[in-house]
Amino acid sequence: YFSKLLARLRSCDRVITVSEYWKRFLEKEGCENTDIIYNSFDLAPFRSLQKNAPDFRRKYGIPENAPVIYIGNAIREKGVYEVYEGMKNSGFHLVMTGSKNRAADLPVHFLSLDRNDYLQLLAISSAVIAMSRMEEGWNRIAHEAMLCKTPVIGSGAGGMAELLEKGGQIKLSDPSGLPDAVRKVMDNTSSYAAKGYEYVKQFDLAYFERRWVEVVN
Repeated sequence: YFSKLLARLRSCDRVITVSEYWKRFLEKEGCENTDIIYNSFDLAPFRSLQKNAPDFRRKYGIPENAPVIYIGNAIREKGVYEVYEGMKNSGFHLVMTGSKNRAADLPVHFLSLDRNDYLQLLAISSAVIAMSRMEEGWNRIAHEAMLCKTPVIGSGAGGMAELLEKGGQIKLSDPSGLPDAVRKVMDNTSSYAAKGYEYVKQFDLAYFERRWVEVVN
């Protein structure tokens, strides 16, 4: 299937991808017609989020004064098992989310949230950890966290590396280093928050529309 996909991509007038990582990959496979349009978001919902949100914490049973660490989607491929092993004795309140808990054997606070509450969770988190084991296209959770001005620690798998590096966040391959990395970003939250937000804020709906028009033209 993958070989057939690549053969078809080589014959397309244009192939759009979401990161430099995949553009380079496709070019090595003989696709000379590639272009990048980065993941983009409507920035308006991010402007109304609260950093403390005590009512939100009470609603979902999150301890009022505990530092929250969001560890991503409750699925093995997204690295939640490795994150739990690295963070289980760190004293932080770990949270994972999803439409279904596919890591139910982990003793981690699981929530199934609508989009607004999911973004509010990112906003109250002291850090977001994205230790995906997959070759990511980009990483929308890390991108959204940076729009929430929440520091990110990630594996840098696939296209995520570009996002973390250009956004001034932490790239970490070994989960055993997570507690130290979390403390580092918490000691310098304003710096990591500012660098991340400054990078990703450019990818708004105006950028998205402009890039598609350029490519189609």
